Amino acid sequence: MMSANTTTDIESADDIIFNSIQPQALKSFFLFAGAGSGKTRSLVNALKRFREAFGIDYRLQHRRIAVITYTKAASNVVKERMEFDPLVFVSTIHSFCWELIQHFQHDIRKWRIAELQVEIDTLEAQIVNGRAGRTLEDRKIKLEKAKQRLEQLPNIKKIVYNPNGDNRTRDSLSHSHVIKIATDFIRDQPLMQQILINKFPIIIIDEAQDTRKELIEVLFALQSKYKESFALGLFGDTMQRIYLDGKENLGNTLPEDWLKPEKTTNYRCPVRIITLINQIRSKVDTHQQCPAENATTGFARLFIVDNANKDKTKAEAEISSMMKDLAGDEGWQDDKLIKKLILEHHMAASRLGFKELYEALNGPESYRTGLLDGTLPSIQVFTKLVAPLVLAHQHNDAYEVMRLLKKHSPLMDRTAMMASENQIDSIGIVHDKVKNLLSLWQEGSEPSVKQVAEVLKAEGLFLIPDVINVILSRKESGEDEDASGTETNTGDDEITAWETALQRPFAEIIHYKLYVEESSGFGTHQGVKGLEFPRVMVILDDENARGNLFKYERLFGVEELSDRDLANQKEGKETSLDRTRRLLYVACSRAEQSLAIVAYTSRPEVLSKNAIDFKWFESSEIHLIN
Repeated sequence: MMSANTTTDIESADDIIFNSIQPQALKSFFLFAGAGSGKTRSLVNALKRFREAFGIDYRLQHRRIAVITYTKAASNVVKERMEFDPLVFVSTIHSFCWELIQHFQHDIRKWRIAELQVEIDTLEAQIVNGRAGRTLEDRKIKLEKAKQRLEQLPNIKKIVYNPNGDNRTRDSLSHSHVIKIATDFIRDQPLMQQILINKFPIIIIDEAQDTRKELIEVLFALQSKYKESFALGLFGDTMQRIYLDGKENLGNTLPEDWLKPEKTTNYRCPVRIITLINQIRSKVDTHQQCPAENATTGFARLFIVDNANKDKTKAEAEISSMMKDLAGDEGWQDDKLIKKLILEHHMAASRLGFKELYEALNGPESYRTGLLDGTLPSIQVFTKLVAPLVLAHQHNDAYEVMRLLKKHSPLMDRTAMMASENQIDSIGIVHDKVKNLLSLWQEGSEPSVKQVAEVLKAEGLFLIPDVINVILSRKESGEDEDASGTETNTGDDEITAWETALQRPFAEIIHYKLYVEESSGFGTHQGVKGLEFPRVMVILDDENARGNLFKYERLFGVEELSDRDLANQKEGKETSLDRTRRLLYVACSRAEQSLAIVAYTSRPEVLSKNAIDFKWFESSEIHLIN
């Protein structure tokens, strides 16, 4: 049931948003905006009305509305629709945080010093209490690197950050650092709180369910403290939370005095697909969508493939052909016109040729989000620099090779070139170093990631991440293997992960890069967030998946819940069932015209029966593929 503060499209959500952001009567709100509900249009409408009514006064007071979007693409859409009006500061969360903290150079430096000192103290204690072996030597290398960074901090003139860059230089902050620093400053510094509410009395956050929970929580605390002068507006749908570092049950844990408008019309999907996604989420909450007045009937089919069928590419091609006939749509015959979604990343890694690389780097919890969306700092030297350089060379694009070097190589930065007595000779030396790197691929050779990293370190072409430097800096005295009975790498999971990843062929880096950049022919649930496609094929395959985060056969009732799931269910905690249901919901709700769900299983008849019992599909909509 809706609460007393909940409203629907009947009581215009657009009006409620506008009324909530009136400067003399600020009111915080959470707008439930399901798939395809037109939330961007509602946001822009409210902002334009605000500009007309209060824009002059806000400009005179040097105040702005902050709109935080999940992606740069979404940010650009809002900016364009607002005619790039500076009254509205539109940015991603990282850009917003940097906007807040960038002028607090002294405080940022103190924060980094404190963080490094904690790291140094921890490493020194581990070394004192450690036993001889590889782990001890690794920690000594890490300690030396941490002390070097601490010594260098006072000499850094200005700490910098680029929201769209890789931030690998010693004077730059990482993406995660910017979020952590902003969170700490807002929580702990009254001056920062006053600056924030005076500069941005209204903050609107899109896709709030996936915004880092620590930041959301400090903004909640700030709003509670300054209710009369600061308002939060959250746009989102808890059913579309896809990152594990978002705040769980966001829509159900709001303060009582918050407004909770809803946009219940789905303007994207046809009737059949809206019916399906409503059924998928019906076990979770009471939010249900209705189709637009001009919605078409649409088309959805479930194809169940026996796991005994090992030629999955052939099976999926057959399904595309069947969809062409069933839906009467020739577009299903052209792979370029079909959006294929593989929603479990291990399954994608298995299919696309980077399984071992993915398994290694998915181990550390601190790596998981960055690995999934391509922002993991320690891999970007390979994905953003080496891979593009190699591909440019293979395409005889000398201009692109030089552009990459001038922009990213410390050998060609302004300071290095100004210090050179003969810049032409210096450029020639850099070219020789590049040749040494590219020689790893001569005559069809395929180097390992470690071989590439070793050349980068030896030639100084690009900066090597510290975690990789630790491994490359080991002495050649048998330290690559622990002696019997010595300490293992427990507690150094990032080093352990890269030890394995460095042994993989560099081709796996290329395959991973294509996947996260949506160039592999398969989509990720991160990459399709907020997007829509006429024809969608969702591929569910637990056989190629790994771990217990997502399990489609459990969702379809083919496999029993694990003991952990049962325990979590009893304690009211999230289960693999919850996570999997959300991913399926997000994937299916991308379809504008027709949808094919391809489910691989060892028990086709059970899956078919349950899909009917769940009221997800009629028997006539289910096709068994042998």
